[in-house]
Amino acid sequence: MATKYYRHTLQGEHSVEEALRALGDAASNGLIVRVDTAQGQTHVTVAAAEPSKAAAGAKITEVSERDVTKTA
Repeated sequence: MATKYYRHTLQGEHSVEEALRALGDAASNGLIVRVDTAQGQTHVTVAAAEPSKAAAGAKITEVSERDVTKTA
């Protein structure tokens, strides 16, 4: 099965440690490849074969590899 990328969006600008605590097991389904904070949100991108269940208060969307590798 091909690897896909899933962006977990949390409200608020969190440190990496805070974001991982908030996501809990939801982020352990794959490999965390990127964490971004901007405009009051934190985005944690996970590479995985399939999406995990969303953590409370988080939204999950599939994103392209291009979105994962783009720079600001």
